[in-house]
Amino acid sequence: MNLQGTVSFVHLKDLVDRLDGAWEVIDGTAERLRSLAASSTSVAASLATLRVGIKRNYAHDERMRALPRDILSEVVYGTLEQAQDRDEWQAFDSICSDSAIKYAAINATLSYHSMIESFFPTAYRGTAHAKRNQIALTDSSSQFPWNGIAVSRQTPRSFDDIRTVPAFTLSEYERVSEVRLASGSLPLYFRVSEPAVGDIGRAQLAWPLGTSEVAGLGLREFQEGDLPELLRLGREDARIMWDWAEPNKDRYRQIIGFRIGHYRKHQFGVLALVDPNGSLVGQCGLQVMAEGDDEVEFVVYLGRSYQGRGLGSRITTTLLEKCWSVGVSQVYGLVRADNQAANRMILGLGGEFCGTQRHFGFDAIRFRFPRPTEEEKE
Repeated sequence: MNLQGTVSFVHLKDLVDRLDGAWEVIDGTAERLRSLAASSTSVAASLATLRVGIKRNYAHDERMRALPRDILSEVVYGTLEQAQDRDEWQAFDSICSDSAIKYAAINATLSYHSMIESFFPTAYRGTAHAKRNQIALTDSSSQFPWNGIAVSRQTPRSFDDIRTVPAFTLSEYERVSEVRLASGSLPLYFRVSEPAVGDIGRAQLAWPLGTSEVAGLGLREFQEGDLPELLRLGREDARIMWDWAEPNKDRYRQIIGFRIGHYRKHQFGVLALVDPNGSLVGQCGLQVMAEGDDEVEFVVYLGRSYQGRGLGSRITTTLLEKCWSVGVSQVYGLVRADNQAANRMILGLGGEFCGTQRHFGFDAIRFRFPRPTEEEKE
């Protein structure tokens, strides 16, 4: 679909046929995916999710519609243990598992060779559930809250002017309108106003992703490749994680994924602290306290070799000053009750005790730093 309103339906097979040797590559990729699924829980989980989606698409197939409604519901939505007709369930599950692997292999090949972009360099890709660089061809009433939609604050001239966001984030904007190519058609994208600026919006200004230095240490966004360095810090001091447990690859990978996801959604977050050689020495920054609330919290952690130098206090002071400079009304801190050093530091910097709570299985103390008044600044 292009901005002049021309819509083309393209079969993926037709694109693959244009690439010499593509089917051999796809077959090899499919076999590799089968092997990876047997040894990698993350690959297996991704394929399982894809299999579920394919099952639900297949539910509209003529052969499937011929099944009694209760059997159809079991084979599409149920488990083998729940199925009355286990042979039908296993046959259907096998078809969908194979389809999931083939579909993933085809998409990986198309993506690796940038075939859609090569054949349609000026077109937008439309889909019901948009991902990055795609347009959601659906209206707001038919979206699930977590589905991706395309939004822009202006008439888009390129993909740089378009962002894909979860549908539920439309509530953050004061005005939202559906932009259509023709009356009665599905919207091309959603035109949004600037969001009403609260503390979360101001935190984007206080601590943008391009922030590169604090207290003499470098800053950058976390990357998936930081896992080994993060594990090293955890082995030196397990307090890098809330539960203070022995380092675990899956859990540490999860926290990196959370950091990256926060960047994409909020355009700020907790950044990696690095020394002059580029080695990871800690993390610090601002993040949303709880989704749905307009509250910001600060996070500061330094590796063992950088503790005891007063850097934690300097970094926290810098974070707070940046927040006050753009009008953030208050900043929160959440600390384990048994982390005496962190509690002393926060109290010493003027943090106000505002309650206790259970947080991921541990007693925690909640502190608040209110923005100082003009008199207090003086």
